[in-house]
Parts: sequence; C-alpha cells; structure tokens
Amino acid sequence: MGHFCAKCGYRYPDDAIEETTEERQCPQCGSKRVSAEAPAGLATVSATAYAPEIWVAARLWPRWASIAIDRALAARVAREQAVAATDPAAESSALNEEFDAALVAVAASAHTLDALYGSVVPATSRAQWRSNRTKRRTAVHEGLKLVFATGPRNAAWGDEFKWLFCLRDASVHHEEKPRKTVPHPSLGTHTGPEYAAYSTESADRAVRLMLDVLRRCVDHPRPQAPTTGPQAPTADRWAEDNEPVVTGLESRWASA
Repeated sequence: MGHFCAKCGYRYPDDAIEETTEERQCPQCGSKRVSAEAPAGLATVSATAYAPEIWVAARLWPRWASIAIDRALAARVAREQAVAATDPAAESSALNEEFDAALVAVAASAHTLDALYGSVVPATSRAQWRSNRTKRRTAVHEGLKLVFATGPRNAAWGDEFKWLFCLRDASVHHEEKPRKTVPHPSLGTHTGPEYAAYSTESADRAVRLMLDVLRRCVDHPRPQAPTTGPQAPTADRWAEDNEPVVTGLESRWASA
C-alpha cells in the first residue's frame, strides 16, 4: 500500500509511515492530509483521511469496459438465437434481446472512454474544454492525446469516436417519432432503424474501438506526462499500473 500527500502527491517512504506514530506533515507542501492507495480488483480505490473525514475515489472505466464486453457477447448469443428461430415470435423475442444487449454495449463502450478521460486527463484541461463547450468526443480524444502518444491512431479514432459518441448520445437523448423501417443487418427482415443501429455489429465495433484505445494508452504513455486523480501519477506510472487490467479485458473478449 502506498501513502501520499493528498494535496501535492508527495510519496512518503514506506519507513516513514511504519516508524511515525505522531501527526505527519508533508515535507513538500506542509499538508497534514495523507492518502493511502491499494489495488481493488479491476479498480483502484484511494482513501484520504483527515481528522474524522474519509474521501474515496473509485475508477469506473474498468467496470464500464467489463459491462460493454458482457453485453456485446450477450448480443452475439441473441443473434444466434434469432437466426435459428423457426417462428416469428421466437425471432422477435431474440431480436429484442439482441437490441437490449447491444444498446448497453454501445453506451458502456462510450462510457468507458468518458470515464478514462476523467481518470487520466488533468483537471485544468478538462475545465478549459468544458468552458469552451467543446464537444465531448473531441474533448475525450484531445485529452487522451495530451497524456498518451496516440499519433498513428488519431485519424481513425476521429471518425470512430464520432460514430460511437453520436450513437451513444442518440440513445440517451432519444426522440420518439415514426421512422422508416430498414432491413436488419443479418436477417433481412424490416425493422425499426434503432434495431439496425444497435445490433451485434455495432456492439462488436464499439468494444473493438474501446479495447484499441485502452491498449494504445497502456502501451504508449507520454513519459512523465501528468494525469489526474488523488495522487496524479505520471502517464507511464499509470500505464504500468493498469496494463494488467487491459490485458484481462482483452482476454475475456478474445476467448469468446
């Protein structure tokens, strides 16, 4: 378990914590607030204690990523059931299940990138984009470019981020109105456009993009680039700590 100054991020030597029983004061900034960080499964939880107060910070992007993978795999199963259905009622039921699962997979993939942005991009940059009313997908992409070397992916990510966030936003801010039916991606039967937009194909595409972003980030951090969070680790330290999480997510997806 590591101990840090909750104000400036100074890391206390292990022996300083073990040998000191009196009130500690940061030698760098003078703060008496101390944070402790310990791994917690797919997330890292940081607790800051000051007098009777306890502050807790949880990383949500791994949870959203896990949900996205689960739902995308569920959409695949539902598609198989729809294709194998021998009567309209069974086919309709399976299509509904595919739609529900894909809807969540797409949203959760976007939420993963959104939460990653909030987990690593410095707060000052996020505040500036928020003040300028920058589109969220643009802020997320530009923010990741500050912390990670995304160069070879930038052109492709620009288009893919636009696709993913527009699809996510269309479901969150949905406008209920009549729309012309369209052919379903695999069954050929005509259905509402939402059932074509949120399908196994879109769920797989969303998860692939999400995992590509996560892999690029843990493999190519900008050395010593600042991040955010209770201890604000450098990008390379963040990448080292989170690479096993990304590998675990990729393994779940690849083994399906």
